[in-house]
Amino acid sequence: MFATGYIAKNGGVSSQLFIPKSAVLWTGTRSVVYVKQKDVSIPSFEFREVSIGSASGDSYLITEGLEAGEEIVTKGAFIIDASAQLNNQSSMMNRKVAGAVIEKEEETPDYKKETPAAFRKQLNNVLNAYYELKENLIASNVKEANTSGKNIVEAIKKTDMSLLKGDAHNYWMKQIKMIQSHAEKISTLNDIDKQRSNFEMLSSSMINAVKAFGVDNDSFVLFCPMASENEGAFWLSKETTIENPYFGEDMLTCGSVEDTIEK
Repeated sequence: MFATGYIAKNGGVSSQLFIPKSAVLWTGTRSVVYVKQKDVSIPSFEFREVSIGSASGDSYLITEGLEAGEEIVTKGAFIIDASAQLNNQSSMMNRKVAGAVIEKEEETPDYKKETPAAFRKQLNNVLNAYYELKENLIASNVKEANTSGKNIVEAIKKTDMSLLKGDAHNYWMKQIKMIQSHAEKISTLNDIDKQRSNFEMLSSSMINAVKAFGVDNDSFVLFCPMASENEGAFWLSKETTIENPYFGEDMLTCGSVEDTIEK
């Protein structure tokens, strides 16, 4: 049976603040958004915890943490958060860093001149294992991707971090943590989409490491604008030919060459 009903609200109508669901990184009582900073020369974003209320369509009610008129990131917040995490700033994984403001683009340090050849060779072994993983994701081969994830972890264990000193050592420690963590996850997952999601974060750290320390052969940074729910994602390749690890044969040639890292 069907009935038509009307819901009456007591009292006057109060103004409420809603934001797109795509802007919220966490679900639950305390969630995270990135707020655009005013009066800065470089586009920068502040990590902000907010309280969310009920959902309405594609939006969340904000009960605390934002004011009407503030600009927030609605697409790409995850990439900004990942950059913040890698640079020890406030992020979903590192909420205790106070007063952090995240710039839209972070400058990768250059430690090539001070990087010993022995370490560069070890990093090249990690990169080769990464390329193997990329090929298996292109082929949508879950089991082989499991193996490639394990190979990356083993290659990392064989790197000698003591060969790097000072800031270079500290920077490598940040990258190695992310690379190993996501490689381990890929080695245990039985879902290609989840493997590809972890590959995105792993690639971000691999790109940082290759740019900072250098490798034995030219590498190319490729970009797919449709990966990560149209937020875009990068990966490394030995050649400029586009073979997309985020979609495989479904969209094999989706992407472009964004940068060249010379040997």
